[in-house]
Amino acid sequence: MVGEFKSLGELLRETRLKKGLDLRDVSEKLKISYRYLKYLEDDLYDKVSLSEFYKKGILKKYANFLGVDEKEVLKLYYSQYKVEEKVKPPEKKESSKSLWRYGVYVIVALIVFVTLYFTIKSTYTPSIPQPFIDTYTYDFPSSTYTEPYLEKKQELTSDDLNSYTSSIKVVAHDKVWIRVAYEDKVIYEGILKNGDVLTWTYTSLYFHIGNAGGLEIFYNDKSLGNLGKRGEVIKIKVP
Repeated sequence: MVGEFKSLGELLRETRLKKGLDLRDVSEKLKISYRYLKYLEDDLYDKVSLSEFYKKGILKKYANFLGVDEKEVLKLYYSQYKVEEKVKPPEKKESSKSLWRYGVYVIVALIVFVTLYFTIKSTYTPSIPQPFIDTYTYDFPSSTYTEPYLEKKQELTSDDLNSYTSSIKVVAHDKVWIRVAYEDKVIYEGILKNGDVLTWTYTSLYFHIGNAGGLEIFYNDKSLGNLGKRGEVIKIKVP
C-alpha cells in the first residue's frame, strides 16, 4: 500500500531502486521517454506538456512495471497534482412505466402490421405473365471465326484504393529517438534500438526523428529509402 508520507515521485524512485533498476533501462523497456519518467520521479510531472490521458497512461504503465498498486498510485497522483478524477455519471434506468409504454407501442405496431399484411394478401391477385416467344433464323458464316467475349478484369480506381487500410512501419537499424503524431496528438514517443519494429494503420502520420540515418520507414510495405544522415534530426510526413 502507498505510504502516507511519501510523494508519488519518492514512492516510484524507491521502488525502482529496491529492484536494482536503472531509469534509462526502464525507459527503453517501456518505450517511454526518459525525460517523462525523470519528471515523474522528481515530482515535476505537472511540467510535462501532455494531455491528462497520456500522462495517466504513462503513470499506470510505470506503476504496473514496478509492481505498485495502480489504484493507490492514481489516488496519490490526483491528490498531489490537484487533478480532478473524472467519474462517469450513473446510467439512468428506465422506469417500469416507460418500459410498459414502449411495450404497448410495440404490440400496437405489430397488430397494425399483421392486419395490413393479411388485408393486402387477400385482395392481391397476381397476374401470370404470358411467355414471350420469338422466332428468328441466323445464318452462321462458314469462313469466319469469332472469338468468344471475355469479361475484362475490373481495375481498381483511386477511390477503391483509398478504401484499403494503409500501413506505416518503422524499422530501427541503430539507436533512434522518434516522436509520432496523428493530426495534433502524439501517439508514440520513445527510443528504439537496432531491430525494433513498430507498425501503425493510419492514413497519415507525422514523424520527428533523431538520427535519421538509423531508421527506415515503410508505407504499405514499400520502403521510403534513405531518410537522412547518421545523427541528423528531421521531420517528415508519411505519406
